[in-house]
Amino acid sequence: MRSRTSANGLTLSCWSLRTLIQQAYDVFASGKPDMLNPGTPTMAIEGLPDWANRALYSIDAKTGAPQAAAMMGAR
Repeated sequence: MRSRTSANGLTLSCWSLRTLIQQAYDVFASGKPDMLNPGTPTMAIEGLPDWANRALYSIDAKTGAPQAAAMMGAR
C-alpha cells in the first residue's frame, strides 16, 4: 500500500476496498484528516465480501488547480 500527495493531486496504489472505506470514514469523517492521531480506533466494517480485502485498487486523482495544502494529511 503506497500513497503520494501533493498540492496537485493524490495517488494511492495497491489499496483494498476495505482500507479505502476505512480511510474515508476514520480519517475524514469529521471533515478534517485525523492522520496525526494514529492511536484512533479503526471503524468496524460489517458485511463486506471477502474480495474487498483481497482486490487491490489504484487511484490517481488530480485537481483542476494547485491547492494550498496537500490533499491528504494536511490540517
